[in-house]
Amino acid sequence: MGIASNSGCTQAIALQEPIDPQLDRSNGLIGDAPPPVCVVISYYDARPSEQLVALMDQIASVPAGVPFRARIVVNQEVMAPLELPARHAEIPILYRKNVGFNIGAWEAGWRASPRFAMYTFLQDDCYIKRAGWLAAYVHRLRQASVGLVGESMSGWAKWREVESDPLFFGRRPNHEVASGGRAEQLKTMYAFFERNGIDQGLSSRHLQSLVLAARRETLERIGGFPIGLSYHEAVAAEIGISKRVESEGLLLRQAAWLPFTFVGHAQWRSSTLKRGARAIINPLVPSTLRPFLRRFMRGTSATPSQ
Repeated sequence: MGIASNSGCTQAIALQEPIDPQLDRSNGLIGDAPPPVCVVISYYDARPSEQLVALMDQIASVPAGVPFRARIVVNQEVMAPLELPARHAEIPILYRKNVGFNIGAWEAGWRASPRFAMYTFLQDDCYIKRAGWLAAYVHRLRQASVGLVGESMSGWAKWREVESDPLFFGRRPNHEVASGGRAEQLKTMYAFFERNGIDQGLSSRHLQSLVLAARRETLERIGGFPIGLSYHEAVAAEIGISKRVESEGLLLRQAAWLPFTFVGHAQWRSSTLKRGARAIINPLVPSTLRPFLRRFMRGTSATPSQ
């Protein structure tokens, strides 16, 4: 799944002063009108900030294809301000209680002022893979029928199949529930859907909440992002975002045919996911073309942060 793991909560502190309304983050461009897009980056401050800084450096240097501004939302565990290098001093930072994982941070990010027509949501361990990354999302969102864009579509199984799939939740130790089994995990998710008025549909198909993009009017129509307090509620919240969008008659769209074409994520680097990608690609792509495809998937315009 696409939920960033963190835990605990702390007291929120105020939003810093907004940036100069004349300044945007389109690689130094200055304009009279605010750009239409805001990039919201979630950050859990119990982790080192090196990946966040690397992402901000990429955002500032890799051509996005459209003007934009950025803001960081900190899920705060440490009662200390986030210290960014001076080159990123103009980026506004919002501090909040560490509730709801990255989805909770994104929810706070799009509701903060100033308002924008479109939002792209990243986690701090994302990395830019090629020029025009933001324009790709904007292009999709300009189609009125599309409500949500992401880098990776997941969960094609019917719910009855999910109930018997041992890999659905993964097996990382910090993602295990303390007691109960699969039935209890799904019971938690189903209860979350019901409590939040989410029609779970026939399958778990959804866009992973590693990278998402949406128009503001869509976010307002669906009532924003649902917030999960436990890991399995957060998995349900990830699925619930897509289900709310579909309930409005809008479409889900992956940004490109291959997942993580424009923006990558540390989770996609895992050997398990790479093996899964090879299992899909190898039967479809001649062996002579696979090196070129792998090079394309890695990206050519930006180096992933280490």
